[in-house]
Amino acid sequence: MDRLQPLLLGADAPPMEGRSPARFGGKSIGFVASIALTVNNISGAGMLSFPQMFQRAGLLPSLAALALVCVLSTLFATMLSDTIARVPGNTGFSRRIEFSDLFHRFIGPRTALLTQAVFYLNLLSQNLAAIVACAQMFDSFAGSFYPGATYAVRVSPSPVSLVSWEPSACKGPHSVSMGRCVPFADEGDGAMLVSAGYVATTLVLAPLGLMTLEENMAQQKVSFVALFTLTAQFLFTFATSSSGHDVPWVGEPWIDAVGVVIFNFAFCVTVPSWLNEKAPSVSVNRVFWTATVTSTLLYAAVGYLGARAFADAPENMLSMLLSPRVGLPTRLCATLFGVLIVGLGVPIFCVMMRYNLVNGGLCGEPWAHVWSSAVPFGTAWMLYQGNVMLKLLAYSGIVLNGFIDFLMPGLVTLVSLGAAHRILQAAAGEAPHAPVQPLPARLLPHYRNIILGMDACLAVLLPLGFWLQLQSDRAADADGLT
Repeated sequence: MDRLQPLLLGADAPPMEGRSPARFGGKSIGFVASIALTVNNISGAGMLSFPQMFQRAGLLPSLAALALVCVLSTLFATMLSDTIARVPGNTGFSRRIEFSDLFHRFIGPRTALLTQAVFYLNLLSQNLAAIVACAQMFDSFAGSFYPGATYAVRVSPSPVSLVSWEPSACKGPHSVSMGRCVPFADEGDGAMLVSAGYVATTLVLAPLGLMTLEENMAQQKVSFVALFTLTAQFLFTFATSSSGHDVPWVGEPWIDAVGVVIFNFAFCVTVPSWLNEKAPSVSVNRVFWTATVTSTLLYAAVGYLGARAFADAPENMLSMLLSPRVGLPTRLCATLFGVLIVGLGVPIFCVMMRYNLVNGGLCGEPWAHVWSSAVPFGTAWMLYQGNVMLKLLAYSGIVLNGFIDFLMPGLVTLVSLGAAHRILQAAAGEAPHAPVQPLPARLLPHYRNIILGMDACLAVLLPLGFWLQLQSDRAADADGLT
């Protein structure tokens, strides 16, 4: 690997260690914690969109899309890990290499700056939406069980006033029964308010974003156990509430499944930070394949049973599980799901944003805390009633997700692999070395061609997924007007 160093580093590549006295975690994240972190990043709130997908796309397309994307996303994650291991002196992941640092190493500073910006905006958009969703769940729960118990300070329109909310304030024939009632919706889309649920969300989650990834592992283990416990309760509810609705073998439009699935397996952005703090004995391949297969099985179970349970499954099944159409235990579990699954994902993204800002040399740790924690928690309250802005955030998240989680990891892997391939071939005619072994040995000679094929496939699937999501939202908006 010493022969690769001048080519891989370049004359202007900055050292990755010692650029800041920032506090990072140690290398102590074990196998179970690694599985918990990865599964939590994959199988969060997104899996509750799968019942509608199974109803629309059908059983066979949904299962086929799950299997295909499970394999693709795992290969991208292991290949990205392999690329990080190609950094000179980092075969055992002993150096601190964050996501954008990798692009600085192999491609150059301009590409690194681009990935820094997209990385930050992607995680920020997801955090803003998650904070608002968690706050609304707190308010919805309080207002549903204790009418008038949740309050908010309405900042705009003037005058500033204290307002309360209960579900009876929702209007429309389907708003309460379908769980589509957003707290304080009667204040209007243009209203800006700070609710009790938002304050609770900030007090609970913001301090966790100031910690290291290693220090957040206890919460991630709790979230992991909660994911399986609460999902088991949801599956029991689906099984006992089944309307006998038949899930078609092939639905229409069946291609919808591709877009839904591919954006629920976007976890590559979390890989470098985990590699930096995982215990040396933890196998990359075992963690990723175990986590993705487990998540695939959860997706399939929730999607199929949820689709059979309710003939009118909403885009986000959590709204149904919070509505009066299910029993009190299920509604309690749905609220806990919002806090322990959706909510506990927020500080993880805060930590990763901070790590990349500091390790990329863009700012010191104090300012990194501002950009990674203060900005999302300090501004998300303005989006509480901003349905249009939240939808724009969702679309930007889809575009940025596809770029940063799939296309760019494939690109940097090709560049690193091409450099190694040329030098090793010139020296001894060998196949490219793969420290992580993302592919079986017999396929390593075809490593580059496989990545090229995966990138070509995604170049078609990602725009298609975005277009299908746009069409789905238009149809949903049309249904809401009728």
